Amino acid sequence: MAEKLAKRAVIGGKVVSLPSSLDGVPQVSTAAFFWNAVSRLGVRRTAEKILAKEALGFEDIEDLLAVVPLSILMKLVSLRSETIGEVASAPKLPLPALFLPVIRYSESRSPLELKEMLREVLAPLEGEPFEAYLDNPRSAQEWKRYFAIVEWLPELSRSIRVVAPSVSEMVGGPSEHLLTRKVYSTHKIVERLNRLREIGVTRLRSAQTLCDAEVMHRSGFAVSVSHTIEAHFGARRIAHELVRLNEFSRTVAPVQSWVPGFSRAQLRGQSPSVRDLTLLRVLAVGSVALTEVKYRRASNRHFSPFGLALAKMCGANDFGFAARDPFTASELDFLDMKEVLTAVHGTVAA
Repeated sequence: MAEKLAKRAVIGGKVVSLPSSLDGVPQVSTAAFFWNAVSRLGVRRTAEKILAKEALGFEDIEDLLAVVPLSILMKLVSLRSETIGEVASAPKLPLPALFLPVIRYSESRSPLELKEMLREVLAPLEGEPFEAYLDNPRSAQEWKRYFAIVEWLPELSRSIRVVAPSVSEMVGGPSEHLLTRKVYSTHKIVERLNRLREIGVTRLRSAQTLCDAEVMHRSGFAVSVSHTIEAHFGARRIAHELVRLNEFSRTVAPVQSWVPGFSRAQLRGQSPSVRDLTLLRVLAVGSVALTEVKYRRASNRHFSPFGLALAKMCGANDFGFAARDPFTASELDFLDMKEVLTAVHGTVAA
């Protein structure tokens, strides 16, 4: 680096030599600094496991969450990516999402009127693939309407792909945590999931519990899992959940995407900077711990634009969905597509 610095300058009409800014500074390699740091933090063996592509145990993960600074976690993520050959892989860009409250619209319109209205809404999007989020049915009658609408939506747009409610939303219960054991009859849920597959739906919203994820898998849907991180969760609790999730993906149902985030209450109760720091740490640790999960999603529902800009360095290789219009942004709590692309790439060019 020293040879790239200016060695001379013109001052007062005279050419003078400039001292190097590195003169007298001991030269220490970044590798030596890194290994000294992880040794002092007591996680050298964990770093060696990552380089050797060994699975991390509960205590390894707990220590990373509890004592390791974000900068060192980022370096561990980089080492893992180099070790498994993931460095050159481009992350999944955010998919454009559109919110269509078809159940609400159908309450005051005939099927023909609803079709014509949606045709006008979707016409400008022809040829541009997008994910359609519909409002959730709350009764058997609304589910009947929902299925009918989803079945004829492709007639209006060949670019549309419907994202159906999560299993938890179908059950109608409150938000749950990853390891919550839920007791409910799966018969009605499986019936609905089978019907969704029959009419061409291939994606559900992320499961909130491993119980829901198993139902998704058994019904033939790819599994993505939302992992709610609460403020009062300590490193031990989160480490336990990550270990269980990795084992679940290996032995029960392959998890395609892991989506760490917060409950709505926490999103309202914390500043963006605090949320970003907490979530970036969890994302980085999950990126080295979840060896059985393909994608680690940085959702703009939970990250600020600043947090998104750092998420790739913390292992994010999937940026989920972004709002195609202000109405969708408001209803789904997504950031605008241009804002997300600018945060991730520094440009709006896809």
